Amino acid sequence: MHNVTYPAWAARYGISFTEPEAGTVLALRDLMNDDAFFPFIHSFADDLSAPALQVAGSLFFKRYCLIIAGALHGYIHCRKAIDLSPELVKLVWNDNALRLAAARAEEPSWLGGLQGDERRRTVYFDRLIADQVCPMLRRVVELTRAGEDTLWATLSYSLAYWKNEWLHNDALTEADRGRIEDDFAELLGTFSQERYPGLDRFPLITDFRQADNTLDPEKPILIRAKCCLFYCLPGKDRHCYTCPRITEEMRMKRYSEVHAK
Repeated sequence: MHNVTYPAWAARYGISFTEPEAGTVLALRDLMNDDAFFPFIHSFADDLSAPALQVAGSLFFKRYCLIIAGALHGYIHCRKAIDLSPELVKLVWNDNALRLAAARAEEPSWLGGLQGDERRRTVYFDRLIADQVCPMLRRVVELTRAGEDTLWATLSYSLAYWKNEWLHNDALTEADRGRIEDDFAELLGTFSQERYPGLDRFPLITDFRQADNTLDPEKPILIRAKCCLFYCLPGKDRHCYTCPRITEEMRMKRYSEVHAK
């Protein structure tokens, strides 16, 4: 892997271009190998004190979605494509953080020669979901028995959350906002076998309920479609304030506690 200085946005989402030096490592070319993936998931589960592999699987995929958001951030904001082909990347679990180490900082070879921004965007989104998201989601479901619909709902929420966060950046120009809207319209409006191999329906959720935020009325709270099972971890009051299971009173209590930190 290259020892390069990578952009601040990549680090924010847990993406680097350096060889991992510590932690539990999973080369994604070994994703289908139980002897490689099981120890990785078990290390994650043990560190979180997850009471069941189903809980660990759901929360692992929730962390993984941040990496996918990072790959989208790079492309949507900077037209910086990261080659996340399984043979070129490793997942690293270390210090309670899930990170991805990519072998190459250069543009993927499979984008070379493609003409037109729309064509390049479609191919990049196709490869990101077909090469990364779909096989990872299927393996997490197989090995942990986490709900497939729950994991797709988790990714859907992550996409909706980051779209909202990116659009509320005051530094954006109108052209920037328009590009973000167009990119998400393509991402959330396209279903093909190239992007979702083996699926017979579009798996993402595009409409989320919003709750009034009495502590910050200009920032309504986007509610998850399905619970991520974070509440199953040891300790009291472990629900996310975005959880669909809780009352509005508990939601504001948890929101206040989280934002007071």
